[in-house]
Amino acid sequence: MIKNWKNSFGMIVLGLVLASCGGGGGGGTASAPVVTSAAVGFQQTYTSSASAGELLTYSIDTSALTYSYTITKSSYGCDVSTASCHTGSGTLIKNSDGTYSPSSSPSSKIFALQNGMIAGVVVLNLNGSSVTVPILGVSNPLTSVSALAGYYNSISLQCSNKSYGLFSGCQTAVSTVQVNANGTYTSCPSADISAPVHTCVGSSSGIISSLGGGIWQFQATSPTTGSTNNYLLAFTAPNGQNVAIIDMNDNLVYGYGQAVMSSEAATTSAGMAGKYAWSNDYGQSGIATINADGTTSSGESITQNTPWNGIGTVTGGGIGTGYGIIAGNGVYVYRNANIPGKSAYFEVGLKIQ
Repeated sequence: MIKNWKNSFGMIVLGLVLASCGGGGGGGTASAPVVTSAAVGFQQTYTSSASAGELLTYSIDTSALTYSYTITKSSYGCDVSTASCHTGSGTLIKNSDGTYSPSSSPSSKIFALQNGMIAGVVVLNLNGSSVTVPILGVSNPLTSVSALAGYYNSISLQCSNKSYGLFSGCQTAVSTVQVNANGTYTSCPSADISAPVHTCVGSSSGIISSLGGGIWQFQATSPTTGSTNNYLLAFTAPNGQNVAIIDMNDNLVYGYGQAVMSSEAATTSAGMAGKYAWSNDYGQSGIATINADGTTSSGESITQNTPWNGIGTVTGGGIGTGYGIIAGNGVYVYRNANIPGKSAYFEVGLKIQ
């Protein structure tokens, strides 16, 4: 997870990028929360990362069918309370598949787990224009640095340029990351840092420090000092694995974009199988299916724990090999640079059944 495009990997459409894993893992010392199905009416607020470079609190009421958000960290001044982009709200449409569609983007899907995670889209007013961007959020973010300790797999979208929610010069990367109990970390692109013998090409290191409220600063100290505006959120899933989201705003080391990390653990076919609701940064949403035999509804095949535990190698579909990470709470992130006219395509989602 470093701004080194030579170590990047392409990914294929609707390939598994982060899917649920049965058992194993760990790295968080906090007890796992009880997660309730989104089909039950509830109110919840999630600390969330938007791929436009914003952090926000996103509140949903699945009984009243309403949502609202407030931007707390911003690349564009939206964290200022008087800014027109500071807050937003609207109504929700309940869909038969358990997802919700916001009134501001009725073709999009939002899926939320009570005391868990949320994935979907938010429509932001940036520079006088409405921009639809994917969000990932957690309702119970980790607040202890020791709870973050462990080995992680990481998939990242890193771009050299951004402008009001639009990215260019983008690449994806597959990495592993070691986080120590004191908050220091080391990133290892293209290799398994937990293996006795490994070679990291273009590694970076730094420190994770608390900003309060479950928001962490993720700052590189090597190979050079990076931006202070990279933010990390983390959550302990019901199976004990940690899931972390990094919002990157760094012109020095990591570029601009988003990364998702999951505790490194071996995966199973049963754990992957299911349906996933996804949304992308072009305002589109849909449902993808992963079958028990490792095939997908788009015709790809997933080889688990290759090239190391927790990584899935995805082949087929006619556009090359992709790589996925298995996460503890059924969240996935997907990026494809091969779609004509959509070089910054980025997709997030959650397992719905």
